[in-house]
Amino acid sequence: MELLRFRDDAGDKYLENHLIKCAKNDMYTKWRIQNEILTTCNILILQHLVKNINAAKSFKILADKTSDISNKAQLTLCIRYVNSGEKKLREDFLQFFEVKNMSAVMSGMFNGTQSHIRKKYPMALYIHCSSHCLNLAVSFACQISEIRNCMGTMQTISNFFGYPKRLNILQSTITKIFPEEISSWTDVDTSSTATQSKFQVSLMILVKLFSISVPLSRLLQIESLDLKQALSFANVTQNTLKDIRLNAVEEFNKIFKSVETYCNKIGIDVCIPRISSRQVLRNQLHDRFISHENILSRFTCLFPNSDFKISNDIEESFKLLSEMYKDVIYENNLGDISKYLRNAELQLWKNSSKHQSDIIQTKKTVTDLYFQCDPQIYPIISKLLQIFITLPVTTATGERSFSTLRCIKTYLRNTTGQNRLNSLALLNIHRDIEVDSNDIINEMSKSSNKRLKLNL
Repeated sequence: MELLRFRDDAGDKYLENHLIKCAKNDMYTKWRIQNEILTTCNILILQHLVKNINAAKSFKILADKTSDISNKAQLTLCIRYVNSGEKKLREDFLQFFEVKNMSAVMSGMFNGTQSHIRKKYPMALYIHCSSHCLNLAVSFACQISEIRNCMGTMQTISNFFGYPKRLNILQSTITKIFPEEISSWTDVDTSSTATQSKFQVSLMILVKLFSISVPLSRLLQIESLDLKQALSFANVTQNTLKDIRLNAVEEFNKIFKSVETYCNKIGIDVCIPRISSRQVLRNQLHDRFISHENILSRFTCLFPNSDFKISNDIEESFKLLSEMYKDVIYENNLGDISKYLRNAELQLWKNSSKHQSDIIQTKKTVTDLYFQCDPQIYPIISKLLQIFITLPVTTATGERSFSTLRCIKTYLRNTTGQNRLNSLALLNIHRDIEVDSNDIINEMSKSSNKRLKLNL
């Protein structure tokens, strides 16, 4: 309504004449007709998305949950698929669903959500969000008492400066670079803890480790990321941490010298903290990604390298993949002939491995490999590569949809209905999809009877 008034004020005589002369029940400005128009747009956009998804034949569902301003649980569903027309890997938001009970375990193998899905769709694979796996590994690492206490102190410091007056003093102090102002805190306990050497050492260790994990966290937010890329860099991160652990004495000396330099500037006495005799959280990063490694190992037969050889393991792995996805790969039942076609295609793929390995060595992704794989020559491998690159890595796209949710369902609009919420969310997120006004009129004419003839 505000936009209509704005256009009327701008001098739109046709709109002004319509609003003045038309009957009240013919204005098409009430909330009911607004919802009907929005629902129609929702249907048209969904039809466009579903058409592209069905054309891809293989797709993956991304699901995540959050709470809206009304404290209702909202489940977001996104679809990851290959758009052959655009030659692009896409992750598209579909809808929000209000869920009443989220007590079910998503990953439960026997009675969880994944088990119910796999009963109906045996080819479906469950993959835990890689970003969440990284977050869990970091969270468990923060259970070490010194690190946990350090994080708690930082939270207390953050709360202490959570007032306008204190925040202004902090900002002015940082500007003047007077670190000794810490001694003037009125919160005696927090001030005392923050000036302990144990806190300073833990803080520097956190800075060191988080600086290593941040690149992986950023990588996992990329929409076109495939599982091979993600696990490759996760292994790089893990190996970097292993190298630090192997050179623990040298690395700790560097950290401790940095702490000494800083503490001497602000007059804090430094002492070497006690070293734990038993390490129990070393393998968290590896353990969190082990299920991803198992899934990747099924598809390694598709990734050529310079010494690519067809061993019995590769043949067996290729056979299992082909049989698992036979309904997608083979359009017709070829019987025993499919076995010979499969073996011949793998042999041809092996002979072209020298060229294909150059693709991998130039740091191109499996997605690039898929789009360069001719489906006429390698129909089975092309389809298996498509299935692999559609395997979800993270739910970053779903989390981005939560930003739209918070913009639409605000404190002043906390009673927004689910249909209106989904319609507005689709229009906002899929701004690249044009909705034709004639299609809206045609769709509305199907859904309900109108007394007026609509034309635009």
